[in-house]
Amino acid sequence: MALSTLFGLSRLTRDVDLDFPSMRERTAQSLHNQVMRALNQALRGTGLVDVRISEPGKGEISPKWKVSGRGPTGEPFNMSVAVSRRPAPPGGVKQAAVSGVASFGLGTYYVDLYEEKTLVAMKLAALLGRTTTRDVCDLDLLLPSHLPERKLIDWTLSHASVTPDQSSQAVREKLASMAWTLFQTQMLGDSALLERITEAAWREMRERVGEVLTRMLDRHALDGAAS
Repeated sequence: MALSTLFGLSRLTRDVDLDFPSMRERTAQSLHNQVMRALNQALRGTGLVDVRISEPGKGEISPKWKVSGRGPTGEPFNMSVAVSRRPAPPGGVKQAAVSGVASFGLGTYYVDLYEEKTLVAMKLAALLGRTTTRDVCDLDLLLPSHLPERKLIDWTLSHASVTPDQSSQAVREKLASMAWTLFQTQMLGDSALLERITEAAWREMRERVGEVLTRMLDRHALDGAAS
């Protein structure tokens, strides 16, 4: 949600990510109740038919709700809502205005979003921990303007269980594993994106992201060794 709110249509991929307060504050059941209530309210009046909502298990660390259905003219509709229950990163939070939808009776409202540097740290941790091409797309949108500071990089590497001296090599290997065929496979549901991104554009994107990240991580490792 943060990236889509901050960058709008400039963001190549579309998903909604929410943070869940610690278990001391709320229960997994209350999370499920709130997400289902919000989804049912948001879907009401949209014209979608044959709507199905797949609920995750209550013990998952990053539960994801998958919504599918058909639009008014029969076109397929798919959306996922993922909620992170992991401890929050040490970065800052800022408030952003989100335009409402008049047809649904919603005016402008405000949400708390992680700052861009924090989003880079979170996306880098995700990149190191999984093989998902949309992480590269998001990092390409954020870099090199929003490089995280030392404490955020430390959080990222700890979260990903990667040592500073191995971090840049880990990034290079991860990016090298994301071939064009993988990008095509993971983006099958987004024909508009596949029309915009060619094999050459994907290769250039990986190279841009890799260059910025490895330079940042090499400097971080050197600074740590010198201190």
